[in-house]
Amino acid sequence: MLLETPVAETEGVTGLPEMMTGEKSLIDRGIGDVITQSFGATENTFPGFDRGNFGSILNLRYAFVDAARHGVTVLASSGDAGATDSTADGNDLYPFR
Repeated sequence: MLLETPVAETEGVTGLPEMMTGEKSLIDRGIGDVITQSFGATENTFPGFDRGNFGSILNLRYAFVDAARHGVTVLASSGDAGATDSTADGNDLYPFR
């Protein structure tokens, strides 16, 4: 099953709410038992992350919680540049994971 959404994921929260809603919909309908996510977003680009506010990331966990409840395995991407990935402006890499 291929799940597509009309909004592309770039960095931060752009596109991710739609993707999580789509995943939850498939999980709740019993479609599939493994989800492989071919997208990745740098946590540091989420609103408030630099100030220790992780709410914008935590608000997107509902699909993962639902997957765990239904015994669905979720595999995630590490981003195009690995664990450090690109900075918000796309011109450099973060110096830490």
